[in-house]
Order: sequence, then C-alpha cells, then structure tokens
Amino acid sequence: MLAPPLDPATTLPHSGPLASEAAVTQRLAWVSPVALRYLLFQLPGWGFAWLGLYVAWRWWGLSSALALSLFGLLLLKDLVVYPFVRDAYSERPSSMVGPERLIGAVAVTGEEIGTTGYLRIRGELWRVEAPPGTSIGPGVRVRVRQVRGLTAQIEALDDPPSAAR
Repeated sequence: MLAPPLDPATTLPHSGPLASEAAVTQRLAWVSPVALRYLLFQLPGWGFAWLGLYVAWRWWGLSSALALSLFGLLLLKDLVVYPFVRDAYSERPSSMVGPERLIGAVAVTGEEIGTTGYLRIRGELWRVEAPPGTSIGPGVRVRVRQVRGLTAQIEALDDPPSAAR
C-alpha cells in the first residue's frame, strides 16, 4: 500500500533542502529500514542485469518477452530470499556472533579436565579452563562463565557421577 501524497504546505514545518529530505522520510515511513537497506543493496545487481538483458536483446536478438521474464524472475528471487536474509541487513548487533555466544552454555565433560582441557560445547571443540585448584571429572555438567580469547572459563554445575552404585 502506497503512502498518500504529501502536501508540503501542511505537513512540512520548514522549507529548503531539509524539507525535501523530510518529505522523502515521511513517504518512506511505511517501509522498514531493513527492507529499504536490502532494496538499496539489490539496485546495482538489478541495474547490471537490466543492462545485460538489454545488450542480449539488442545485439543477440533475445526476445523482449524472454528478457522481461528473466528480469522478473530476478526480482521474484530477491523477494523470496528477503525473509531469510533480513537479519543480516539489520543494524542491531546480533548476540549470536563470536565466542561471547557461549556464555551460559551448558555441556557435559567427556573426560577429566584439570586446570585446562578441551570440551565440546554446542558441537564445537573449545579449550576450557576450570577454576584454579580444581579438577572436573568426566560426566559432570558445566556452564561457561566467560570467554577470554578462544578459551572458555567453566564451572561445575553438579557433582561427578559416583563410580560405585
């Protein structure tokens, strides 16, 4: 749905170059900033595709119906792909990037971890450090307290399983 045309005399409090920017901002208010950013990133590709199809139509005899159909498929592809890539175009930082995403993750030790060792956390093998002076046995649930560089600092959540039952 398109926004209704704006009357500069009634909607804009000032005139001059900022008035036109305000008008553009008001007209694009119905478009999310993420969708607008996605659209702006797609424009060069659409331009090159249009140019290539024009050259193919003009010099190599590509039918205009086929050229327009191919361009329509390109636009349709971008429309279909948008929901899957929308988060990549947002400005907010993603908390799911980098080693910090491991903070609070829970894992189970597969072998004894002395001061340092290796542990599989969320499917990745990480170097881990236990609290100083402690050793964590196999089968113990641990939580990641913090990450320094590529080393995760862990703490035990429960006691090791007893060998005698």
